[in-house]
Amino acid sequence: MAADNTGKPILVAVHLTGGNDALNTLVPFKEAAYKRSRPNLAIGAKGLLTVDKDLALHPGLNRLHERYQQGQVLLIPGVGREDHDRSHFRSSDIWHGAGNPGGDGWLASLGLRMNTTPVSIGPSVSRAVACPDHPPVGLVGEKPAHFPAEKKLQQVWFDMYRNWQADHSAGRRLKRSAAVVEELTTRLESQMAGAKLLYSFSDDEFGKRFEMAYRLIASGFPAQLLHLSLGSFDTHSDQLENHAKQLSRFDAAAHAFLENLKSLGRPTTIMVYSEFGRRVAENFSGGTDHGAGGLAWIMGENVKGGIHGHYQLEDLRDGDLPTVVNYRTLYGKAVAASFGEQKSLALF
Repeated sequence: MAADNTGKPILVAVHLTGGNDALNTLVPFKEAAYKRSRPNLAIGAKGLLTVDKDLALHPGLNRLHERYQQGQVLLIPGVGREDHDRSHFRSSDIWHGAGNPGGDGWLASLGLRMNTTPVSIGPSVSRAVACPDHPPVGLVGEKPAHFPAEKKLQQVWFDMYRNWQADHSAGRRLKRSAAVVEELTTRLESQMAGAKLLYSFSDDEFGKRFEMAYRLIASGFPAQLLHLSLGSFDTHSDQLENHAKQLSRFDAAAHAFLENLKSLGRPTTIMVYSEFGRRVAENFSGGTDHGAGGLAWIMGENVKGGIHGHYQLEDLRDGDLPTVVNYRTLYGKAVAASFGEQKSLALF
C-alpha cells in the first residue's frame, strides 16, 4: 500500500461543527455595534492578535496568527449562504453537497475528476465525500490505526453466510470480500502505526483526528482529499470559556499536522469552515444562538494570504450578519490554492 507520493498536493477540509462564532474568532474590536450587542461576550483589544487596523484573531489562535503574518492565511469573513437557515443538519447538507440535494458530495465530485478517493475522518462519514458510485474511505473514531468496525463487519458476514452451501456464489464472494478487507485493514494499521512523529499531537479529539490524518498520509496511502469534523462549536452557553478552549485545540492540532507534513514533501492546504455563524447579539445564557454569515479561512504555503470579505455589522438581516461571500467561492479558492485554477473552474 505504501507509495511515493512526494510532491502530490493535499487539500484538507475541516468542518468546525455546530456553528462557529465568527465575531469572536476574527474580532471587529473597534466596532461599536459589536461591543453594544455583546456587553458580556465582546473580547477587548488587550491580548487580541491584530491582522489589520480593525480586525484581530482570538488570543487562542497564535499559531494561525503567525502563519497569517507569513502571508499563508486567507481570512474570509461574511461567508455563507444567501438562503441560510438555522438547522445544523440542513445547512451542513447543503454546504457538503454544494447545493446539490441528494447528489454527490462536493469533495466526492472533485475526487472523481482527479481520479482520487476522498477520506473522511470524524464521528461519522461526512456527506462531503459521499458518492454511491465511488465509495469514500471513512475513518470513524479517535484512535489512529484502529479500525474495529471492519472486523465486526467481517464477523457479521461470516455469521450470516456460515450455513450457506459451499458452492453458493454470493456467499463465496462476500467471504472473499471480508478477507480482503481484513488484509488491507491490517496492512494499513501497521503502516499508520509506524509513521514517525516529529511534532507531538495533543491528547484530545482535535489532536487525535489530525494525527490520524497525518498517519494516513505518512503511511503512503494515496490521499489527496481529506475531510475532518471537529467540534462542537455550538456555543449557546458559557461561550467565552468553551469557545476559547476549542479554538486553542484547533490551533495546536493544525500546527502539529502541518509541521509533521513538512518532512513528507506534500504541499498541504487546510480549509476551515462552519455550517453557519452565530447571532450578533449575545443571549441570556452567556452564549450566542444560530446565525447566518460566518467565517472561514484557508491556510498553507501555497495560499495567497490576506482578507477576502467583511462584516456588515451596521446592516444586519434579522439580527444576523449577512452573507457577502458565497460558500462556493470559498471552495473555489481552496481548490485553486491546492491544485490550480483549472481544477477550481471545473468545480460547479
